[in-house]
Amino acid sequence: MENVNWPRIYRLGGLLLTALAACIALSSIIQSLYFFWNTCNARDVLNWDANIRYVLTFDQWQDIRAGRYTQALAVFFEGSTWPPLYSLFTLALFLTWPAGPHPVLAVVPAFVFFVALFPSAFYIALRLTDKLWKASLIFLVFTVFLVHTPE
Repeated sequence: MENVNWPRIYRLGGLLLTALAACIALSSIIQSLYFFWNTCNARDVLNWDANIRYVLTFDQWQDIRAGRYTQALAVFFEGSTWPPLYSLFTLALFLTWPAGPHPVLAVVPAFVFFVALFPSAFYIALRLTDKLWKASLIFLVFTVFLVHTPE
């Protein structure tokens, strides 16, 4: 047992756990995208909360196109949904998309944040523990819990 290189074993175990968690995360991302495109037959209909954000962002888009910039910025401060960061990303999409606003574009920021959640969680776990195998174990548990939540 004296010749066992434990740091190398921990590093290898951490890499394997990270690869497993990354596969689970990638599978969840692909499954979510597949579900949205193939199962959701009413992609143009949003739920209540997303519909409010879409309408508010659409109003902001119209205000900016009409040159009413202060009225468009006021929506960020008096909005019924918080934080306005989500609306800011959606508004940027609306302004840069050649076809203009669309309900499918309104869900893109949520999907991007969902995808970014996995590497962010691993990075945070790695910074908190400073050990690859501990961070990988935390990331694996986090990924399994996140994938098994219904929303």
